[in-house]
Amino acid sequence: MDKRLIQSMDLNNHQVLKIYDASRKITGGRWFITMISEIEITVDETVFTGCERSLPDISDIRNALGVTVTFEQKRERVFIDEKEKDRVFKEVCDFFLDSSLSYLSHADFPWKFILRQYDQYRKKQVEYRE
Repeated sequence: MDKRLIQSMDLNNHQVLKIYDASRKITGGRWFITMISEIEITVDETVFTGCERSLPDISDIRNALGVTVTFEQKRERVFIDEKEKDRVFKEVCDFFLDSSLSYLSHADFPWKFILRQYDQYRKKQVEYRE
């Protein structure tokens, strides 16, 4: 999938939100609009500042998830007229930012996301063994 960086934002929690356009033409002047948002979070001790939970060893998290963990969300709209493509893409981005920016910017977001990914990894490991 081809994606083009549209916007990069420094968040209050020292993370960087990137917005990509991965839209593609489908047929007859119609578009499949795809907006992808990504935050690449480095798994290190500084991310866990202010964490209220007891933490697993950082090396265990890195072994399970890697040195970075990527938050990604997609927003899509189908069968959009070519004349409306730019407007619809902007609306999708604006709605995403209006509804998600305060959550993604929160100081707790990076460590909560990493721990959620780690918990999911561990659950899959347990299910795999059973």
